Amino acid sequence: MATIVAKLFNIVRPTRAYFGMKDFQQVRVIERMNEDLNFGVKVVRCPTVREADGLALSSRNAYLSREERTAAPLLHQALQRGAKLLRSTPGISPRALCRKVQSVLESNPHFKIDYVELVSPETLQRIGTIRRPALLAAAVFLGKTRLIDNILVS
Repeated sequence: MATIVAKLFNIVRPTRAYFGMKDFQQVRVIERMNEDLNFGVKVVRCPTVREADGLALSSRNAYLSREERTAAPLLHQALQRGAKLLRSTPGISPRALCRKVQSVLESNPHFKIDYVELVSPETLQRIGTIRRPALLAAAVFLGKTRLIDNILVS
């Protein structure tokens, strides 16, 4: 992905490039590549576009069965609960916070959790002690469809 974007930057020579925060890791890789290779492009982070029920828009959503699609908004709801907990519970550990989010997801048998992590938005490394900003990110499988979502908590 980074190679393709680098080639595009070299061919087009944009002054700005817009990327959605749904895949925060991808945005961060592009930002770092832009810095490291001195492209001079202003990378603009765009908010995740969501359906009315909170599900992040993705071409992958088309692969969800009707039942899976009905369950899918729970991913964003679980992350919202985790973000609220992060803001309101001093002293909570990242591990305990992620377990709380996982328990919300596990309340629906359709979800198979790939990961729930609290990471530094700069390095994308797990954080051992709560500090903000922090990125609460998750990936789940609903059937054969892998969904990702995240919330940046300032």
